[in-house]
Parts: sequence; C-alpha cells; structure tokens
Amino acid sequence: MVNVKCNKPTKISISSPSKRTINYGESIKLYANTENLPYGYSIKWKVEGTGVSIKPSSSGKICTVTSTSTGNVVIKAFIVDSNGKVVTDENGKYLFDSEYLYSDANLWLRIVYFFKQLFRISLTTSQLFNVIL
Repeated sequence: MVNVKCNKPTKISISSPSKRTINYGESIKLYANTENLPYGYSIKWKVEGTGVSIKPSSSGKICTVTSTSTGNVVIKAFIVDSNGKVVTDENGKYLFDSEYLYSDANLWLRIVYFFKQLFRISLTTSQLFNVIL
C-alpha cells in the first residue's frame, strides 16, 4: 500500500459489535466512524482470514458481514484518497481500525440455516433453540 499524506488530521473507528461470533448465514453490521473526512476520501473495507463475506454500503460507512464458513477474521476499515491509496496521519501511520470476529459454521448451524430458509423463519439461532427446547 502506498502512503498519502492527509492535510487534515483524520481518525477512523469501527463501532464494536455486541457479538463477536456470527453463526452460519447470520449477518452483523459494522459502522465506520470518521472525523474530518476530506472531500474525495472514502472508506475501504478489507477481510483478513476466512469465514465471512462482506458487503460495504454505497457510502462505505456501513459494512455488512455475513458468516459463510468457520474461521477467525479481522475486518479492517481504511481511509483512502480519491486514487484508492491508503491515507496516513501526520506521523506516517495508516488511518484504519479493525474488529476481530469468529464465524461458526458447524454442521448443526448449517442444518438450522437450511430449515430457517426453507420455512422462511426469521428467528436467530439462539431464539430458535429456545422455541425447540
């Protein structure tokens, strides 16, 4: 990644999710909070690891993370300039934040997801377990 100096000090943080484990087929939203984001700059999301897919919003400030397989992942949000280059602060450090998540996709959760889709059930896995028990 190439460093690009930003004229204004800019910060970015990701709102911490209430849950750190996502069950197969479930999604959570991560929110990127920025200060003094100059015109032409945007937020780019990146996944390190396996087990999830991401879908950033058109504004880039929200990223939907969906469990696709079992794995540990780090989701990062970077500030990039209009050329897509990662921006650094006045000390030369990349402007980004990250969240650590675990995606659980064991066989039981895949079966539950299949039946939820088949019968169009919108309960979370834990809510469904409470109904069954």
